[in-house]
Amino acid sequence: KEEDELAELAAESLCEFTDESMPAELLKRYDHAPEYAQSLILDILANFPLQEGVYELLEDKLRYHPEQRAYYASLIAKFGDPRALELLKELIDLPDVGYVDYIELRNAIETLGGDPGEERTFYGDPDYEAMRNV
Repeated sequence: KEEDELAELAAESLCEFTDESMPAELLKRYDHAPEYAQSLILDILANFPLQEGVYELLEDKLRYHPEQRAYYASLIAKFGDPRALELLKELIDLPDVGYVDYIELRNAIETLGGDPGEERTFYGDPDYEAMRNV
């Protein structure tokens, strides 16, 4: 239910699993899983690009959970579905996109074969300033 090391290790192990029945079983359990478990399930399912229904779940999370935008952008890139390009390009231009989100959105667009456009500057963004001073 909450972030912990054991849950992350279990999800990591399942990412390496190749049983073809596992994605369907995880999808069955997705709707009744707590928010944190859903994020882990999607991390696992992102390794199965042919699994029906996963793209829609990833798109929903990316669109409606801006606090985890970077995470879900990275999962969409891993999933590899070019249908996400339009949404990613829409999100990258939002005024509330911070530096870390911007980098992940940009990487996802490039990974999926799209053009993220001209680079933006993020002077004043705490994450950008921290990286710039390293």
